[in-house]
Amino acid sequence: MKKGLLKILGLTLALVMGFSAFGCNNTASAEASSFVSVDINPSIELTLDGNDKVLSVRGTDEDGQVLLYGETSLVGLDVEAAIEKITFLAVELGYLSEDNKVVNTSVSAKTKALADKVRDKVNAKITATVGDFNVTIDEEQAYSLKRQFEQFKADYPEYADSITIEQFKLALSASETGEVTLEAAIEMDAIELIKIISDAHKALKDYATEEYLKAKHKAEAEFNNNISDIVDGIYEGIEGLRLILGSQVEKYGDIMGSVRQLEGIVKSFKFEKVVNYELTTNEVDALVTALGLSDSIPLQNADGKVTLGSVYGYLDKTLKNLPETDAETVKTNIEGIIAGIEANAKTYVEQAINAHKAQIETLLGNVQIEGVDLTDGVSKEEVKLIIDHFKAQAQTLLETIEAHIKNIPGAKEAIELAKNLKDHHGYNNHKGDMEDAINAAKETAQQKLQDLKNARRPAPAN
Repeated sequence: MKKGLLKILGLTLALVMGFSAFGCNNTASAEASSFVSVDINPSIELTLDGNDKVLSVRGTDEDGQVLLYGETSLVGLDVEAAIEKITFLAVELGYLSEDNKVVNTSVSAKTKALADKVRDKVNAKITATVGDFNVTIDEEQAYSLKRQFEQFKADYPEYADSITIEQFKLALSASETGEVTLEAAIEMDAIELIKIISDAHKALKDYATEEYLKAKHKAEAEFNNNISDIVDGIYEGIEGLRLILGSQVEKYGDIMGSVRQLEGIVKSFKFEKVVNYELTTNEVDALVTALGLSDSIPLQNADGKVTLGSVYGYLDKTLKNLPETDAETVKTNIEGIIAGIEANAKTYVEQAINAHKAQIETLLGNVQIEGVDLTDGVSKEEVKLIIDHFKAQAQTLLETIEAHIKNIPGAKEAIELAKNLKDHHGYNNHKGDMEDAINAAKETAQQKLQDLKNARRPAPAN
């Protein structure tokens, strides 16, 4: 049997037996009933249970992660206490100040009455917490969100008169977890979306920066590849496997090999975001000039790069704090530049995703699947349809394989050995390598966030 096919069969069995690095948590949790978004720049999201207690909290941009880093006592608090603490931190770290005293809030819940109640609590606590200057609550939402909202309505005019910006915000936040597309989220019930967001928040640590998540994903993928090599050796010792089952095992291996590659492609999509697009020098220069800035430093993120995300952050903060007429003038001056940057960012993401097109077409071969047409590019939904199609085929073959493998000499012992993989020295070595890589990424992320937070803290009084 081809080694590559043994790898796929072995890896599949290892994953079923529970040796994958990707764990799951089946612990029941309180029902998520409300979603709260607070955009000071930093941007913070919270989910609440039916008693308005915090189930999860997450910083959705770099400043939000900095603000929340090390703050472990927010979960379980009443929403008012949590908002008070977040507001105090925002003031302490200089995010909320005389120069930035407009806060955007958005609340969604399973009922309008509940949303209104939570919104009143949130808004009242923010304004009551800040004593040295007056905070304005702006429920019209941030500049960047409004741009995305208007673009969505232009792309999907059937929703133009039926969706509010708060509904869009909830759907957008759910889609950014990678668990559901924006198009699908728009059609879902609020409580379903709030649960998706809450579960995604709870699965992430406070140090889970984009760089950390990428490094973790890479380390886990390498671990699973290495474990499949170990299982290869086990199944290569089963004499007669290919003789009895013939092409069925090879076909199963081919299909599962395709599934595995396709699932890896889908996972990589979540790292392809328009906000990660890094502006060209010409784009930066044009924006600096239009905004009347002396240099690009105000537009940069913590790594010194000017991305669409960092530009949005600057504009969201700046425009909401300007008098309305001044803000409209700025918007007019930058409209063409921002529209061009957004178009280039969209192309950047499409190109990154479509870079997988040739590989997907090769894996797909001559198979025709309803809803899949790669002539106009690749989408996550199409790749998932291909995966579902292949998995259905693989399941039929697997049932045949499982019915016969028990009659093959040595199969029972080999399966028992696979069940005890954690005792295999190779398993432990590879697991150690994976944990070392993840821990290194964790330490890097923690240090970065702590340094950024320390830099914002006021110097102690003498």
